[in-house]
Parts: sequence; structure tokens; C-alpha cells
Amino acid sequence: MEENIIRGYPKFKEETVFTSRYDKKEFEKYNEIIKSDEKMINYNKWKIGINFITKRKIKIGGKTHYDLGYKHFSIHSNRGGYYLFTNLDGINSELYIQETEKIKKEIIDYNLKISNIISKIESLNKWEDYIKFEGLKYGISSVHGQIHRENNCFGLIKLYDSEGCTCHSCEDWGGCSNPVGTNYYKCEKCDYKYKTSKSDSTSTWWI
Repeated sequence: MEENIIRGYPKFKEETVFTSRYDKKEFEKYNEIIKSDEKMINYNKWKIGINFITKRKIKIGGKTHYDLGYKHFSIHSNRGGYYLFTNLDGINSELYIQETEKIKKEIIDYNLKISNIISKIESLNKWEDYIKFEGLKYGISSVHGQIHRENNCFGLIKLYDSEGCTCHSCEDWGGCSNPVGTNYYKCEKCDYKYKTSKSDSTSTWWI
């Protein structure tokens, strides 16, 4: 049945699932700290509020305590930010990195499959045609490549009107970043029309 056809694409898997994980360099920094007797002695002093440089007591959580911890016991992440090296305690780095590579491969392979499915969907010739993927049917969208594809119309979609943005930013001080506002399109062959708004990245269709 045509009503069971999804007029869109299957979703890609987020690569942040593996890019947000600890990496090899972070484990190397961790090992550098824990294998240094001097660093671990200093860490244990710092942890109980002793400045291992001046030998004086410092307030745990205070600026000096924070600055020492940041400089000597933190691991900087490639993803941005930093964390205390003890976050990696108890993690088998070899198994963890192997798991990361497995997750990475699975996601990359899946997303490649999605790319191929999207190419097949975009090459469909008829409105009733579909590509089946993971138990769902995917068909061509109403407008594709400036052509109205719904019900095999194949009419050319053209811009016929536009209006500037009228949001409160424009009305108040003219600081809006949306100079295009709303564009109106219609099919030259039938009465199909739709509009797009750059400010909220939405489209509205009507017949």
C-alpha cells in the first residue's frame, strides 16, 4: 500500500558513539602518570590538600588546588576539555580500544549501507516505487531535484514569490541573520505549492 511508504531516508548512525570515547593518546597519558612514582606521590599529597611544591596546606577545591590538578594530573581530550586521570582507573585500555574499533567499523559500515540505500531511493522512477530496508518501505520525496514527483507529476518546481523576514529581531533592531525570509514555490504542471523558511529550516506543503 502506498500509504505505508516513508517519503524520506533512513537515518545515519551518529559517529559520536565512537568519537566520544577515550582514545589511545589518553590512555598513554594515563599510563605516564600512574607509572611515575613522583607523580603519584604528588597526587596523593594534592588529593588531601597539600601543595607538593610549597609543602603547604591548600584548600581542596580552591584555585591553587584546582590549578595544580589541572596542570599535573589532568588528561586533555581531543574532544575538548579535560578530566582527572583517575577517570580511566579500572579500564583495560587494550580491550577498550578494540571495542572502540569494533563500534567504529559497525557504524561506518552501516552508514555506507545507508548511503547506498539513499542513492537507490533517489533513482526511483515512479511515485509508487520503493526500496525496502530493515522492514520499512522508503520512496522518493514529493519534490526531488526541483521536480514534483508526487503521483508521477514530474512538473518543474519554480520560485514564484518571496518575502523578507518579519521576526521580532528585524522589527526591533534589524539584527536578524535571516535576510531571505520565506520563499514560495509551485509546480508549473499542477497546483502543488510549498514554502520554505530559512529562519527555522522548515517547509510547508499545500495543495
